[in-house]
This record gives sequence, C-alpha cells and structure tokens, in this order.
Amino acid sequence: MRPSSTALVVAIFVAGAMSMGLEMLGSRLLAPYFGQSIYTWGALIAVVLLALAAGYSAGAFASRRWAGLRPVGLLLLVGGAWVALLPAAAGPITDRFTAWGERAGALGASSALFAIPVAAFAAVGPICIRLKVEDPRDAGLWAGLLSALSTAGSVVGTLGTSFFLIERWSVRGSLLVGGLVTAAVGLALAVVERSGRSRTDAKG
Repeated sequence: MRPSSTALVVAIFVAGAMSMGLEMLGSRLLAPYFGQSIYTWGALIAVVLLALAAGYSAGAFASRRWAGLRPVGLLLLVGGAWVALLPAAAGPITDRFTAWGERAGALGASSALFAIPVAAFAAVGPICIRLKVEDPRDAGLWAGLLSALSTAGSVVGTLGTSFFLIERWSVRGSLLVGGLVTAAVGLALAVVERSGRSRTDAKG
C-alpha cells in the first residue's frame, strides 16, 4: 500500500517548518547564557547545518530498507517529543556549557539541544522522496518538488515563529506547542500506515 500524497506533503512540510522554527527559537534559548553575538549565531547555524547533513544522509540510507509512513511518523514523533521537552531541559543542559566559554559553550549547548531533532526532521525528506518515486525517470522531478515543499515549510516556520508564535506564546510556549503538534502528526502518520496494512492483510 503506497501512502497518499497528502500524507507525504504534510510530513515533509511539517519537518521543514520545524527545522527552521527550531533554529529561530534556539537563538532565543541560548541568548540568556551566551548573548546574541556572532559566536552564538555561528555555533547554532553550524550545528543546524551539520544536523541537516547527517539527517539527509541517514534518511537516504534508511529509505532503502524502511520506506514507509511509519518510519516517517516515528521520526516526527521523536523530533517533536524532543522539542516539547526543551522548555524543561534547556536550562539545566545549557548551564553545564557556560563554563566552556562563549564560543565552545554555545557550540556544545547547540549540539546537545538541537542536533537530534533537526537530524530527525531532515531524515523525513529522503524517505518521502523514495515513497513517491515509482519510475526512476521521475526521481529528479519528485526530489525537486518535495525539496521545494520542504523549503516552503521552512519559510513558514521562520516567519511564523519570528512574527507570531514568540509574541503569542513566548519561546518556551512555542517550543511546547510546536513539539506536541509535530509529535501528534507523527503518531497519526504511523497509525495510518499500520491501519492501512491491517486492512490490506485482512483483504488478502
């Protein structure tokens, strides 16, 4: 049973939105400890880029063996749950890195807080592309279209977070709400595939 296009669109859009939304919120989480200096931003951006690269690579290899909505849902569930826990965990974790100094501390705290969820969100893309491609001649088409969709999600996540969410719910509230919504989407996708497989097995 192939997943619906709607499910794939939702998954890759949410993953893109959360990746950039988390980066925007991450800068505000780090600011009380390391300031808004170029070192803080450089550390955060470097960690996000490295996590994206790691996630894309992991998703590419995983897509050869675990292509389905369930792994996509689990990735969103894990990433969303991690983000939802950040409001409670960020303070104690970041405190441990303040002794490292402004540069190393910001780099260490960014890695500890954001690398895993960003990598999880990045891994969604390659799996979704694998699920959509039926004809190898369409691989470039779907890779380009779904990458564009992920980027559109990133734009929405950036503007939505900076223009609306922080003002409405504060940084910690935005992390909690965004994380819980993402985890719920991931759980729904995983359940949808499991239900679909159960119906297919019953018909067989």
